[in-house]
Amino acid sequence: SQLTIPVGGYVIVGLYKDLKDFKVGQKVNLSVDTIPTFPGAKYIVSGGPSILKDHTVHILSTEEKMGAIGTGAYNRTFACVTDDESLILFTSQGKGMTLQDEADVMKKFNCREGLNFDGGSSTSGYYKGADGKYYVIADTKRLLPAVLVVRAQ
Repeated sequence: SQLTIPVGGYVIVGLYKDLKDFKVGQKVNLSVDTIPTFPGAKYIVSGGPSILKDHTVHILSTEEKMGAIGTGAYNRTFACVTDDESLILFTSQGKGMTLQDEADVMKKFNCREGLNFDGGSSTSGYYKGADGKYYVIADTKRLLPAVLVVRAQ
């Protein structure tokens, strides 16, 4: 069910056995470390599984324990970075794509690193055209708890 998260509040997700002793309102100290570190990074986005690494197909759905994401053709959202540090975002809708299809598309755009995001029934994509209007790439018509927004500063 939907819950309201208070301003400054957090949702902690985990196994019952690990969280059963927590109480609502209990103070929790959180520390997040990444390998590698990202000094100076303002934002970091994660997803999975990995698709490309150093221009090479590197699909790790099994190793990253991504389950059914690694099998079948679905609507997909994915991203990659090119050698000139351009970020390319993709959204597919229709007959569906496999992770290998994603890798093939990324390679056509000369991507160096690539990553899958959530997809399936969560796939949505919009963009603002030069005319100032918003256009739909894919619309799930589903309430999404989090989205990635990229905008010019």
